[in-house]
Amino acid sequence: MLRRLPALALTAILATTGTPSPAQDTNGSVVRGIGALECETLVSALQGEQSDEAAARLVAWLSGYVSHANRADAEVNDVLPYANLNGLGTVVARLCANNPGALVEVVAASALSTLAPLAINEPEEAVELRRGEAAVLMRPSVLQGIQERLIVRQLLPEGGADGVYGEQTADAVASFQEATGTERTGLPDLWTVFLLMWDQ
Repeated sequence: MLRRLPALALTAILATTGTPSPAQDTNGSVVRGIGALECETLVSALQGEQSDEAAARLVAWLSGYVSHANRADAEVNDVLPYANLNGLGTVVARLCANNPGALVEVVAASALSTLAPLAINEPEEAVELRRGEAAVLMRPSVLQGIQERLIVRQLLPEGGADGVYGEQTADAVASFQEATGTERTGLPDLWTVFLLMWDQ
C-alpha cells in the first residue's frame, strides 16, 4: 500500500536567509549550502516572506548537486528524468515536510535514488506532453519507464509501454493520481512520477 506524504502547498521551493553553516552528514562528510539545512528550516523558509529567494537558492543548489551527480557516473547522461529542476525542488520540499529533522542533502539524495531507474543513459530529445492548457517536457524513454510502472500497477494494459503519450496513458496517470490523492491532471509531473517510483 502506498504511504501518503503530506502535500506542501508550495509551487516554488526553498528559501533561506543568509548562508547556512556547513553540516556533517551521516558519513561524516561536510555538507554546504542549502544541503546543510535541516528540512524544518527549509520548510519554514519556503513558507516565509522570502520564499521566492529561497526557491531560487534551492534550484541553484540542486543544479550543482545534479550536475555533480551526472559527472560522477560516466554511464549516465542525466540522473534527473526531467530537465526542469523546479519539479525536483517540489519533491525535496514535500519530502522535507514529512522529515523535518533530515538534512536537505540527504532528502535530495533519496529523491534521486528513487528516480534512478528513470535516469537517462544516452542523450535524447524531450517531447512535449500536453493535456488541456498544461504541459510537461519528457524524454520518450522516461515515459516508457513510467508506462512500465503503470502496467505493473495494472493501470495500463500489457504492451502499453511504447513511449508515446496518448489517452490511455493519460487516463492511467490520472487514475494513479486519484489513488494517491494528488491533483488528477493525467500529466506525469515529477511529483506524480516520484510517487509512482517510490511505491515499488
